[in-house]
Amino acid sequence: MNKKLILAIAFSLLCNALAAQNHEDQWVWPDEMKTDVLSFHLDAGPVIGGGMTFATDPTLIPAAIPTVIGIKETDPTLIPTDFRSSFCYQLGIAANGRLAYQKSPQPHGISRLGMGVEVLLRKSSIKTEDEPFHLLSLDVPIMVHFYVTSGLILEVGATLVKSLKTSPEWLLFGPIPFQTDIIESNDIMLSVGAGYKTPIGLALELRYNHGNSYLSETLDSKISTLAFSVSYRFSIIK
Repeated sequence: MNKKLILAIAFSLLCNALAAQNHEDQWVWPDEMKTDVLSFHLDAGPVIGGGMTFATDPTLIPAAIPTVIGIKETDPTLIPTDFRSSFCYQLGIAANGRLAYQKSPQPHGISRLGMGVEVLLRKSSIKTEDEPFHLLSLDVPIMVHFYVTSGLILEVGATLVKSLKTSPEWLLFGPIPFQTDIIESNDIMLSVGAGYKTPIGLALELRYNHGNSYLSETLDSKISTLAFSVSYRFSIIK
């Protein structure tokens, strides 16, 4: 075949391809097919879970002698002690908002960021040499969500903690009692986690909360938790 003829055919095919590409780039999508829209989705539901509580060991605990034995002054004796991990339980509600941006002509759109807020009642136990003591607190996690897929979520944020109650009233460290009403779990925890939400609304989540505040002015121990939770989310805004 003549070389000039082959070159002419190749050139013609290239021109046709460029013309087709140019035509596709200039294609105007019908209005009914455009999906450039920013939407907001909101769901909420009950949360229940449990996990482990971790407490750093205090260096020294100042011994307090109860007034019932006739001594009103604080004993200056400092007692070393040992805190060990134990269980925690939580119950509350969760609300999660999610931004979704769909861009034409992509049918699936882009939906990656969201935010979640929870209100949880948490009971944590800390083991000591004598008996465990319990901390009841109100936790408010405020989390930024990144949607890896429509169901898989990574999160990071902070958990605000308000101490409600400590029990029992006295603990024994060796032969010396310690009054627990000075212990408070008020804190701003650093929280990271991951979760998965099923299409039917059932959500599973694992979260680590790192404590940053001492339990009291004289008790230099911090509380952290690792909790697994289950929730069922109802769609409020679809």
